[in-house]
Amino acid sequence: MFEKKTAKKIVAAILGCAFALNISTVAFAADGDSIKKDRYEAESAQLKGIDIKAVTNAAASGGKKVGWINVPDKDTLTFKINAPAAGEYLIEEGYDNGMGDARQSVSVNGKKYSVQLPSTGSWDEYAVSDGVRVTLNEGVNVVVISAKTGFAELDYIDVSAAPAE
Repeated sequence: MFEKKTAKKIVAAILGCAFALNISTVAFAADGDSIKKDRYEAESAQLKGIDIKAVTNAAASGGKKVGWINVPDKDTLTFKINAPAAGEYLIEEGYDNGMGDARQSVSVNGKKYSVQLPSTGSWDEYAVSDGVRVTLNEGVNVVVISAKTGFAELDYIDVSAAPAE
Protein backbone atom coordinates (compact mmCIF):
# COMPACT_ATOMS: atom_id res chain seq x y z
CA MET A 1 0.00 0.00 0.00
CA PHE A 2 1.24 3.50 -0.85
CA GLU A 3 1.49 6.26 1.69
CA LYS A 4 -0.97 9.07 1.09
CA LYS A 5 1.85 11.45 0.10
CA THR A 6 3.30 8.94 -2.42
CA ALA A 7 -0.13 8.25 -3.92
CA LYS A 8 -0.67 11.99 -4.45
CA LYS A 9 2.67 12.24 -6.28
CA ILE A 10 1.74 9.31 -8.54
CA VAL A 11 -1.65 10.82 -9.37
CA ALA A 12 -0.02 14.21 -10.05
CA ALA A 13 2.52 12.56 -12.38
CA ILE A 14 -0.22 10.71 -14.27
CA LEU A 15 -2.31 13.86 -14.63
CA GLY A 16 0.75 15.81 -15.72
CA CYS A 17 1.35 13.29 -18.51
CA ALA A 18 -2.28 13.50 -19.62
CA PHE A 19 -2.13 17.29 -19.82
CA ALA A 20 1.20 17.22 -21.64
CA LEU A 21 -0.37 15.07 -24.36
CA ASN A 22 -3.36 17.42 -24.50
CA ILE A 23 -5.79 14.75 -25.69
CA SER A 24 -9.43 14.72 -24.71
CA THR A 25 -12.44 12.59 -25.44
CA VAL A 26 -15.51 14.53 -26.44
CA ALA A 27 -19.00 13.10 -26.88
CA PHE A 28 -21.02 14.82 -29.60
CA ALA A 29 -24.67 14.36 -30.45
CA ALA A 30 -25.59 13.88 -34.09
CA ASP A 31 -29.22 13.22 -34.97
CA GLY A 32 -29.87 11.89 -31.46
CA ASP A 33 -26.94 9.46 -31.54
CA SER A 34 -23.87 9.81 -29.37
CA ILE A 35 -20.58 9.83 -31.27
CA LYS A 36 -17.33 9.41 -29.33
CA LYS A 37 -14.53 11.58 -30.71
CA ASP A 38 -10.97 11.73 -29.49
CA ARG A 39 -9.60 15.25 -29.83
CA TYR A 40 -5.92 15.92 -30.44
CA GLU A 41 -4.85 19.56 -30.11
CA ALA A 42 -2.66 20.70 -33.00
CA GLU A 43 -0.18 22.49 -30.73
CA SER A 44 0.51 19.14 -29.02
CA ALA A 45 1.58 17.49 -32.29
CA GLN A 46 5.22 17.24 -33.29
CA LEU A 47 5.81 20.32 -35.46
CA LYS A 48 8.48 20.29 -38.15
CA GLY A 49 9.32 22.62 -41.00
CA ILE A 50 10.31 26.02 -42.23
CA ASP A 51 7.47 28.31 -41.13
CA ILE A 52 5.18 26.21 -38.91
CA LYS A 53 4.62 27.23 -35.27
CA ALA A 54 2.08 27.20 -32.45
CA VAL A 55 0.46 30.58 -31.90
CA THR A 56 -1.89 31.99 -29.28
CA ASN A 57 -5.46 32.63 -30.43
CA ALA A 58 -8.27 33.26 -27.94
CA ALA A 59 -10.89 31.77 -30.30
CA ALA A 60 -9.00 28.46 -30.63
CA SER A 61 -9.79 25.50 -28.39
CA GLY A 62 -7.23 25.56 -25.60
CA GLY A 63 -6.27 29.11 -26.63
CA LYS A 64 -3.71 27.97 -29.24
CA LYS A 65 -3.55 26.78 -32.83
CA VAL A 66 -0.82 25.88 -35.30
CA GLY A 67 -0.20 28.49 -37.96
CA TRP A 68 2.18 29.05 -40.80
CA ILE A 69 1.53 25.62 -42.35
CA ASN A 70 2.70 27.07 -45.65
CA VAL A 71 5.35 24.96 -47.36
CA PRO A 72 3.93 21.80 -49.00
CA ASP A 73 5.45 18.58 -47.62
CA LYS A 74 7.91 20.60 -45.48
CA ASP A 75 5.70 22.14 -42.76
CA THR A 76 4.18 19.13 -40.97
CA LEU A 77 2.25 18.18 -37.85
CA THR A 78 2.73 14.59 -36.68
CA PHE A 79 0.16 13.02 -34.38
CA LYS A 80 0.29 9.60 -32.74
CA ILE A 81 -3.27 8.30 -32.72
CA ASN A 82 -4.19 5.32 -30.57
CA ALA A 83 -7.02 3.25 -32.08
CA PRO A 84 -8.79 0.72 -29.84
CA ALA A 85 -9.37 -1.58 -32.83
CA ALA A 86 -8.40 -1.81 -36.49
CA GLY A 87 -10.98 -0.35 -38.83
CA GLU A 88 -12.40 2.66 -40.60
CA TYR A 89 -12.20 6.01 -38.81
CA LEU A 90 -13.09 9.59 -39.59
CA ILE A 91 -10.54 12.39 -39.11
CA GLU A 92 -12.01 15.90 -38.99
CA GLU A 93 -9.94 19.08 -38.77
CA GLY A 94 -10.92 22.11 -36.70
CA TYR A 95 -9.33 24.99 -38.61
CA ASP A 96 -9.40 28.63 -39.60
CA ASN A 97 -8.62 30.01 -43.03
CA GLY A 98 -8.72 33.71 -43.82
CA MET A 99 -7.25 33.50 -47.35
CA GLY A 100 -9.45 31.45 -49.69
CA ASP A 101 -9.71 27.72 -50.20
CA ALA A 102 -6.86 25.45 -49.07
CA ARG A 103 -6.01 21.75 -49.29
CA GLN A 104 -3.99 19.72 -46.83
CA SER A 105 -2.44 16.29 -47.12
CA VAL A 106 -3.34 13.80 -44.40
CA SER A 107 -0.99 10.81 -44.34
CA VAL A 108 -2.00 7.83 -42.19
CA ASN A 109 0.67 5.19 -41.69
CA GLY A 110 2.12 6.26 -45.06
CA LYS A 111 -1.15 6.29 -47.07
CA LYS A 112 -2.04 9.79 -48.32
CA TYR A 113 -5.45 11.40 -48.32
CA SER A 114 -6.48 14.96 -49.16
CA VAL A 115 -8.82 17.33 -47.31
CA GLN A 116 -10.41 20.53 -48.61
CA LEU A 117 -10.51 23.47 -46.17
CA PRO A 118 -12.78 26.23 -47.53
CA SER A 119 -12.28 29.81 -46.39
CA THR A 120 -13.77 30.63 -43.00
CA GLY A 121 -13.72 34.37 -43.73
CA SER A 122 -11.04 35.30 -41.17
CA TRP A 123 -8.18 33.93 -39.09
CA ASP A 124 -10.40 34.05 -35.97
CA GLU A 125 -13.39 32.16 -37.38
CA TYR A 126 -13.27 28.38 -37.10
CA ALA A 127 -14.92 25.58 -39.01
CA VAL A 128 -14.74 21.78 -39.07
CA SER A 129 -13.68 20.05 -42.27
CA ASP A 130 -15.64 17.34 -43.95
CA GLY A 131 -14.11 14.24 -42.45
CA VAL A 132 -11.61 12.14 -44.33
CA ARG A 133 -12.30 8.40 -44.02
CA VAL A 134 -9.10 6.50 -43.14
CA THR A 135 -8.03 3.03 -42.08
CA LEU A 136 -6.33 2.78 -38.70
CA ASN A 137 -4.51 -0.20 -37.24
CA GLU A 138 -5.16 -1.32 -33.69
CA GLY A 139 -2.78 0.57 -31.39
CA VAL A 140 -0.59 3.51 -32.35
CA ASN A 141 -0.95 5.08 -35.81
CA VAL A 142 1.09 7.93 -37.26
CA VAL A 143 -0.91 10.77 -38.83
CA VAL A 144 1.02 13.51 -40.64
CA ILE A 145 -0.71 16.67 -41.86
CA SER A 146 0.96 19.07 -44.27
CA ALA A 147 0.04 21.89 -46.65
CA LYS A 148 -0.80 21.19 -50.28
CA THR A 149 -2.29 24.49 -51.45
CA GLY A 150 -3.51 27.61 -49.67
CA PHE A 151 -2.99 28.72 -46.09
CA ALA A 152 -5.28 27.07 -43.50
CA GLU A 153 -4.28 26.91 -39.82
CA LEU A 154 -5.05 23.92 -37.61
CA ASP A 155 -6.70 24.04 -34.17
CA TYR A 156 -7.29 20.29 -33.56
CA ILE A 157 -8.21 16.99 -35.14
CA ASP A 158 -11.11 14.80 -34.01
CA VAL A 159 -10.90 11.06 -34.59
CA SER A 160 -14.00 8.86 -34.41
CA ALA A 161 -15.27 5.54 -35.72
CA ALA A 162 -16.49 6.08 -39.28
CA PRO A 163 -20.24 5.81 -39.81
CA ALA A 164 -21.50 2.96 -41.99
CA GLU A 165 -21.53 3.84 -45.67
